[in-house]
Amino acid sequence: TGALQITSNTSAPSAGAFLFRPASNTLAFGSNSAERMRIDSSGNVGIGKASSGNKLEIEGQGNTKVVIDGRTDASNGSDAVLELWSKNSSGTNNFGFIDYDGDGNFEIGSGGSGAGSVPLVFKTNASERIRIDSSGRVGFGTTSPGCQTGGIHAVHANNEGTPSFTGGEVAIFQRNFNNAQGCHVGIIGGTTGTSSINFGDKDDADVGIIQYGHSDNSMRFFANTSERMRIDSTGKVLVGASSSRTSWNNQTIGAGILQVERSGNAFATAITVTANSGTTNRTSAVSAAARLLLGRSTGTSVGSNTVVASGDILGDVSFQGND
Repeated sequence: TGALQITSNTSAPSAGAFLFRPASNTLAFGSNSAERMRIDSSGNVGIGKASSGNKLEIEGQGNTKVVIDGRTDASNGSDAVLELWSKNSSGTNNFGFIDYDGDGNFEIGSGGSGAGSVPLVFKTNASERIRIDSSGRVGFGTTSPGCQTGGIHAVHANNEGTPSFTGGEVAIFQRNFNNAQGCHVGIIGGTTGTSSINFGDKDDADVGIIQYGHSDNSMRFFANTSERMRIDSTGKVLVGASSSRTSWNNQTIGAGILQVERSGNAFATAITVTANSGTTNRTSAVSAAARLLLGRSTGTSVGSNTVVASGDILGDVSFQGND
């Protein structure tokens, strides 16, 4: 029982470790009365199974684990690597690898003489889902990412076509299966927090911001790190202010939709309207002058064009001061 048995039997011996011949030109390895590995007449290897249609197949009962252990010389650093080699139609040898090195880096990549143009592709359900091309561009749902190196190009569907990109895009999101589809990017924040898009440079990561405040449902715009304009929950546009005024001299100012303010001692506030209209029709206010138009329609919807009646107040300019 302590010796290796070599037998010409076609079935496994009842005990010990053994080699036997279960079929013509086939070699089997066994232990404890059970076959453990087989090399068939085609050179295919089966571990835990009697027949294999591939160069190597491993089968186990329940959980099955294959371990590649590179720790034998761990004191000097070591890698555990799985390499997959192939040859393309031009006869160029390439390989892909999975590598876990001694510094704790888990790597998936490609090599070989033609590896400079080989992408890394991830598939599910036999369809490509993610691609990292040889330049480091990441494509989701596309085989030709249009973004910059290190960027992402995510495509839901692009049956309508793909434009020529500027070359400066770090992120592209595309959804145009047909001309009626829209593409949306969601930024979800807490109910009393904010959702923001930050614009920055090497000196300041958020020198400019477009921000939505969920607590008061306002849209805010920042330049040079300070808020400059806000659209509040009622649709009022506040320039230089973060809260709307409701009255002047104890008189309500009604549904004002634009409020412009500036703070600071001796800082005046002005709204400038300039017409750069050339030299033609210099005396015509309609075609040449800077204009401020106060109009009224008696309709009740935006864009209505309902005729006013005689005696209707059309506009008002009021000069007031806080007292």
